[in-house]
Amino acid sequence: MRINVPAQTQGFLADRLQRLSPTRREEVSRGLALTSNDALDNLINHLDDVDPNLKKLLLDEGLRDSINAEVSGSGYRGINYPIRKDGTHNRGQLVVNEPKNYGGQEQALIDLYSLRRELDNEQSGITIARDINDPLYQSIERAINKLGYTGITKTAKGGISGIKEKKYGSRDKHPSLPSLDDDTAIRNVVNQLYDNAVGNPIGEQASGMMMKSGKMTGIPVEHIKDFNRYPELGYSPDNRMLGSTLKNSIIRDEPNSDRKQVLLLSAIAEKELEFKRKYGMTPSEAGSKMNYEYQSMNDKRKAGAVPILDVYRQALAGSTRADSPGANRERSLVIDSGGGDVTIEEGVLRSNGKNGNGNGNGKH
Repeated sequence: MRINVPAQTQGFLADRLQRLSPTRREEVSRGLALTSNDALDNLINHLDDVDPNLKKLLLDEGLRDSINAEVSGSGYRGINYPIRKDGTHNRGQLVVNEPKNYGGQEQALIDLYSLRRELDNEQSGITIARDINDPLYQSIERAINKLGYTGITKTAKGGISGIKEKKYGSRDKHPSLPSLDDDTAIRNVVNQLYDNAVGNPIGEQASGMMMKSGKMTGIPVEHIKDFNRYPELGYSPDNRMLGSTLKNSIIRDEPNSDRKQVLLLSAIAEKELEFKRKYGMTPSEAGSKMNYEYQSMNDKRKAGAVPILDVYRQALAGSTRADSPGANRERSLVIDSGGGDVTIEEGVLRSNGKNGNGNGNGKH
């Protein structure tokens, strides 16, 4: 059962910002300080020897909305203002923005935490309701309403347009998919920018994934109830959120919750060990130094308190890695969990998107 907690009861903004990685937290906080600070407004109003028109511009709601939309779309969607032949600007259009790679330990923790947040959600069902009364949400909405519809429509079709579907060729040709009306498109876009700014409903920071080629993937749009079984919810704003390409390369459209948890647990354990080998410290130690410690959405369970994870850590630490030089390729790994054997089939322990689930592209 999914438990939806109203944002107003969460110590909302501070909690959500604290779940973001340090660099992203600073980016969003800086934007909010420029647009939602009463003390700053008071300072601007009382500046001496400043052109009244400049004061008006600095206090202009439209300008601040544009700043919020830019910050919220960073790494996902930007705003482009095409120039007409006469030198004036057309209405702004949403365009694909360069995916962000936060690099090193920060990116590694973003990737790891996305797996843990999905596991939290599978085990607790707790989500945060998007607060449509939040000034940031309303500011993004005002900015989006002023833009041209071409970019809005393309953004709202994320997870649908161009995605292959076995029977009908592509998802947008599925007969059960409703048409995308303007109101639904705008709501989806506002929700997605909001998710990118403060984290999605399961507290996950939206993120792409570094491929072996060195290219960073874009941020995927996820369907909370997967498209294959619920195509009629394909455009429903309540069934969509931004997520993690890495996470989705591991779980894809796996419908079985128990199987999904096995995939997540094994990937988390391997990511933790990989982090320790690469950086000489545990993710918890690194997170503490960076002020980026994992915070469970479920207050009753402290961060790290997933007992069966220890089983996976021990098994991985003591097993011969299948991809190490001279290693014999193991077909499966059997773990004595104390309550019966748990068999992890070949490929499940891999966290590079090649676990039998495709080429590393995210679930949509």
